Amino acid sequence: MINVSDVSEGSTPNGRYSPERNVLKTLEYPLPILKLAVSDLVIEAQGNHQVTFNIRNTGGGTLEGRIISPNAYLSFEPEQWEGNRKQILCRFSPNPSERPEGAEFSAKQGTGGWRPGDVRTLHAQILSNGGEAVLPITVRLAKRAVTTKSGAVIANLSDFFSYAEKFPEEAQQHFADSDFFTLLKAMDFPYLDAYTLLTKEANRFRALDNFFILAGLKKRTALLATQLEIEHRSFDNSMIYGHFQIQKSDSGYAEANIIKKSPWLKLSKSRLKPLDFKQENTATIKYSIDPLLITGRYAREIVTVESQDDMKDTSLEIIFKRPLPLKAWLPREGYRFKDEGIIMVENKTNKPIMVQLSCNEAFIRFFQQEYKVEGRLQIPFIVKLPPLQSAQMLFRKIPSLFANIEVKAVYKDTAISKTLSLTAGEW
Repeated sequence: MINVSDVSEGSTPNGRYSPERNVLKTLEYPLPILKLAVSDLVIEAQGNHQVTFNIRNTGGGTLEGRIISPNAYLSFEPEQWEGNRKQILCRFSPNPSERPEGAEFSAKQGTGGWRPGDVRTLHAQILSNGGEAVLPITVRLAKRAVTTKSGAVIANLSDFFSYAEKFPEEAQQHFADSDFFTLLKAMDFPYLDAYTLLTKEANRFRALDNFFILAGLKKRTALLATQLEIEHRSFDNSMIYGHFQIQKSDSGYAEANIIKKSPWLKLSKSRLKPLDFKQENTATIKYSIDPLLITGRYAREIVTVESQDDMKDTSLEIIFKRPLPLKAWLPREGYRFKDEGIIMVENKTNKPIMVQLSCNEAFIRFFQQEYKVEGRLQIPFIVKLPPLQSAQMLFRKIPSLFANIEVKAVYKDTAISKTLSLTAGEW
């Protein structure tokens, strides 16, 4: 037997031609040589399909021959031919009962069972007075598909998952119809019983999401806070408004309870539902803070988003700080005698604050004892020893002196006091 690749132009075939009837009428010289225009055939089909190929004689005389089909699913027209150039039609029919009239097959040929998605390689034998050849024929039977109203073709679960990502509502409708069930049967989906139960669930969005999880196409949808900490600062007791966002890990189904305990924090909702997740799979929760319900200068609340599907909970912190309205500090703490220094005072409020200065040591001298502070102010002072204190330091050999400067103010009937320490000496 000679393969297609072995029957080349100019060569003499060694094969023998012995059909059932004698097609070799006369001995001719030079002999015919069988040549196929293709080395193999590939048939991509959803059902009945046909493809053509050419046979020719590259030798002398007249080429005569026949094609033997490997089984009942392939037929050739013509099966027998006489001539040096011939176009052969190969017809594939996965259901032998639908064969065209005139196609005859041996009772010994098996019918086999073609299923959507099957790929088989068959071999047709070609016998001729110009040699023999074997033609490989690969048949790829398309999987069963569901065509949507928009024209999308769903041939497998990956197609359906992609379709659901783009058209979630339409996918929920297709999920429970008979065509999709037939598609699952055709691809031997192993969880048909579970699928049947899911189609009976009233919440179709959740059912479809659980189906994708069951099929291994996705994991359970997780929830994540986009900010882990939100901080607010306020000097007065006016209401504070803000929001935080919860994001889904994918476009799947998710619902959750939002839990908080502190009375000073109020949330716009206590439960997240699928419709709450808008653009980029994100839900926005608004909140308000009432500083009048906070007695101290600091409060912290942990807001927990508790998933309904046994997924890991997510949480975030909302922090309230009531900082001092007045800030005071020394740029440096060490001074020499006869130095000039400054006290930095910053008013954090939007109203002026009167600041009073005092010191327990006489060598710290201020130009005035009271200042009006709006924003940030530099208050100057002088480090200068009185004569008596200078003599005492010399006599006692004291290298340095310490002093505390008191910065005091009143804001909304609240007394504010800050102590600043410094050291002065002969460095």
